[in-house]
Amino acid sequence: MEAWLSCGADAQHCRELKVKPRATDGHTFLSRSTHALGAERNPLVRIGIISDIHSNIHALDTVLDELRRVDQVICLGDIVGYGAHPNECIDKMKDLRIPCVLGNHDAACIGLLSLGWFNPYAANAVRWAMEEELTKDSLDYLRSLPTSRRIEPFYIVHGSPREPTTEYLTDASQARASFDLCKEQVVFVGHTHVPLVFIDRGRAEEMVPSEGRRVSYEDVRLIYNPGAVGQPRDGDPRAAYSIVDTSSHTIEQHRVEYDVQEARADIIEAGLPRILGDRLTLGC
Repeated sequence: MEAWLSCGADAQHCRELKVKPRATDGHTFLSRSTHALGAERNPLVRIGIISDIHSNIHALDTVLDELRRVDQVICLGDIVGYGAHPNECIDKMKDLRIPCVLGNHDAACIGLLSLGWFNPYAANAVRWAMEEELTKDSLDYLRSLPTSRRIEPFYIVHGSPREPTTEYLTDASQARASFDLCKEQVVFVGHTHVPLVFIDRGRAEEMVPSEGRRVSYEDVRLIYNPGAVGQPRDGDPRAAYSIVDTSSHTIEQHRVEYDVQEARADIIEAGLPRILGDRLTLGC
């Protein structure tokens, strides 16, 4: 069953966050084809890592604007679900040729995962997207997504190497099992909506990557979760993402404010559960 962190369903229980939108024009990062990324060695220097967009076009556009100078952006899945703009977010992935893997909400929208797996609010949003909103082109795109990608020296999944679409990787024992299942230097995962790093030192050590901190993978293996673009759950409503610098073998954690109130208003206007908008203001 999907994890759920509850926040009050009424707007009065959610503090209002005043944030400023950023311009979204002029995305100039180099979009390269998926097959080019799958070469034996990764030729890219700076790579943006995003995850869990969840139909939040306001957050996605803001993050992509922040990433306009990187060589490539890679998505860890869950483009859809929860938010009001699934087609727009999918179109952005397609137009910018951003390599992506299948998330659990993506899988549910194409009938690969039962709605019984989700809490009622999430199931409502998936049903709305699947039955009323997603175009045929969007559904075909979701059907095309693989459950994992290997981009030397990185392994890309939504959940974990053990269960690529559905496992929440949250503790050291799970991390140890995941390290043992693959050989890549860094495993990128999403799904939990919370930034978290596991370091392989024989046993898996856990750390929370603070904003602006660079974590090295030069001499150690990592499992790295950048947190969520479209629905953070660590108490910080700002969109989360990371940037890999392959020249220094480091990963830097980032946060950015976006127009949370617009995203919330769009969810309510679409007739989706109000709590899905309210929780954006709390980052829960």
